[in-house]
Amino acid sequence: MQIGYCAANKLGLNCYSNTFGSYCYINTFGNGCDSNTFGNGCYINTFGNGCDSNTFGNGCDSNTFGDDCYNNTFGDGCYNNTFGNGCDSNTFGYGCYINTFGNCCYINTFGIYCGSNTFGDGCYSNTFGNGCDSNTFGNSCIYIKFASANISDPSQAKSYYKFITVDSGNRYILLNCTRSTYSGNEYKNVRILPGVNNADGTYLMITDPNVG
Repeated sequence: MQIGYCAANKLGLNCYSNTFGSYCYINTFGNGCDSNTFGNGCYINTFGNGCDSNTFGNGCDSNTFGDDCYNNTFGDGCYNNTFGNGCDSNTFGYGCYINTFGNCCYINTFGIYCGSNTFGDGCYSNTFGNGCDSNTFGNSCIYIKFASANISDPSQAKSYYKFITVDSGNRYILLNCTRSTYSGNEYKNVRILPGVNNADGTYLMITDPNVG
């Protein structure tokens, strides 16, 4: 079913495989609403639990998702969205920032300039593009990967890790430095909280050839 411009509607459970046009806002979706497609500018919508494999266009911001909403795809400029627990394998385009994730939200992928996100506990194996700074992670958030800067452009060779906080849920911290530091690309404000050790062999690895 294809639905055009719409606002302030309430849809029940298991509403799947629908197509929504642009500027569909302030709608409410129940649990199990899967495989829907949304156009650009679809904002302030609320989704229940288990809403998977939905596709959003550009500028879809301030949406709220329940628990176990995974494998959703967001275009560019989709910011200030809120996700419950267990929301994994979601993909975000350019400039998707200030999103909030609950616990155990893992294997999410972020494009360029997707910063200032907040993650709960156990959010591991998330991947970030360039310019994704000022993110906050809870306990046991391991295997976080930040992209490298463009080493062929000296203006891009600068730190993306100005504020790193390692909490007690991470046991072993590996900063993989593959290039010499200078005044523009050093690590700054790395804070390791009490209780960090390598007793169980788990680790958080940060790799960047531009930051020593």
